[in-house]
Amino acid sequence: MFEIGAAYTIRKTDRNAKNGLPAGKTARITFVDPQAISLYVDAHNVPDIKVPRPAFGFNFEEQRNRLANAGYKASQHASREYK
Repeated sequence: MFEIGAAYTIRKTDRNAKNGLPAGKTARITFVDPQAISLYVDAHNVPDIKVPRPAFGFNFEEQRNRLANAGYKASQHASREYK
């Protein structure tokens, strides 16, 4: 189950690099549905992104030591698609 506001570390993968996601930075879940997970990226000039569920597990790692923050909740998915 993916919790709104949960923190994840962006893994160093080719796919994340292709999408302009900086390895090692924190991303927070903003919106979830059965097909995708949208993220806010805590990095300068990196827009929110919508990641398909099948791509999520390999490219992001949960930060279990950080509490979820429901303040990151969005009313819809990010418009930028993860490729």
